[in-house]
Amino acid sequence: IRDISVIETPPEERLPVITRVIKTDEEIKNALMKELERGGQVYFLHNKVEDIESVAESVRKLVPHARLGIAHGQMTAEGMESVLYSFYQGELDILVCTTIVENGIDIANANTIIINNAAHFGLAQVYQLKGRVGRSRRRGYCYMLVPSMTSINEIARKRLKIIQQLSDLGSGVKIAFYDLQLRGAGDLLGADQSGFMVKIGYELFLQMIEEAVKELKGELNNSRETEVASALPYFISAEYIEDVSLRFDYYRRFSKIQSEKDMRALLDDLTQVYGEMRPETENLGWIMLMKNIAGKAYAEKLAIHTGRVRITFDKDTPVSPAKLVEVLSEAKAVYKFENENSLVLYFEKKDNFLEKTCEILSELIEE
Repeated sequence: IRDISVIETPPEERLPVITRVIKTDEEIKNALMKELERGGQVYFLHNKVEDIESVAESVRKLVPHARLGIAHGQMTAEGMESVLYSFYQGELDILVCTTIVENGIDIANANTIIINNAAHFGLAQVYQLKGRVGRSRRRGYCYMLVPSMTSINEIARKRLKIIQQLSDLGSGVKIAFYDLQLRGAGDLLGADQSGFMVKIGYELFLQMIEEAVKELKGELNNSRETEVASALPYFISAEYIEDVSLRFDYYRRFSKIQSEKDMRALLDDLTQVYGEMRPETENLGWIMLMKNIAGKAYAEKLAIHTGRVRITFDKDTPVSPAKLVEVLSEAKAVYKFENENSLVLYFEKKDNFLEKTCEILSELIEE
């Protein structure tokens, strides 16, 4: 639905990380010694907490003179902070750790990472881990440790080959596409999910995703999700726009309109590209606009029939009864209160009742 922007220019003086597969203790020792001899530090990544102590002891035997620390997610916050701070200050030479260092760690002097059992990791994760080193002017090294190439499956071998070949700076997007090929695409809109998008409708599905993202970002929501029940058809037919992806894109754009100007511009765009506007698609424009405006008035539900619209407000609506009566009087609307939260508007056949309802709702939310 959205285009992709790719940043291909690396930071100044940044060098690509060299990636290699290693198999033996001797190769591990050489990698450790190479980094320590140039005054650097090493991440040794082992992603099993159960035996991380024994692995750390094996590493210690390879380089007895090195100062070594351990970090994993089951440590106390104070213990973790102490170890990472010591590593950051250069008081430790080697940090034996889990993938807890995958994000948020930026230590310029740590320029070698050894990933134990690298065949168990996905492409994107190895690429992310590789990004922990080579974050300064000094060359970084990523060693992927595997018992033997014959002991791992074909997919794992392909992953290791790809991560070695794509070592240039800015290769992240290429890695992502290869990962997509190896693992297969997801099915956000299809039946392979645990729920079915068709049961709730595409427009509501997009709205739910957008709200979830806003919630994670901590953004305030000053509107309500308004349910629409309409006796009028409102959709874009396959005969009008044959291409499914284009049709979905227009649904997305209709779901976001906030003003009559935006809505009319979108209808004009459709008319210019696909010909004469169909009634059900024009209804879609007005009903989506009505729904979005009604949400700002804290309307829970819109029930739309020819010449009649029922609006049910949330009990916490910011629209006061006095403001509601004032707007309805100025609009010379015919209406009836069914109860304290429900209002029915009545219109004559000659009226464009969808447009008039949008106008009334717009007046209600004006400061």
